[in-house]
Amino acid sequence: MMSKKQQANVMLYALPDLCTAHFYKYDFFKIIACKNRKSTKKAMSDYIVVSLSLLSVPK
Repeated sequence: MMSKKQQANVMLYALPDLCTAHFYKYDFFKIIACKNRKSTKKAMSDYIVVSLSLLSVPK
């Protein structure tokens, strides 16, 4: 019997879009955890740049 973590890893490996969404979610959590406006703006800007660069990569 696989553990829940192993099951999640199998799902993330088998479904690339789910994997991408999973990592976007955790990157966004980092933005939410920012303590002030300046760090939040920087984190959001970095998030957008990375997100757009990943979208432009052909599959």
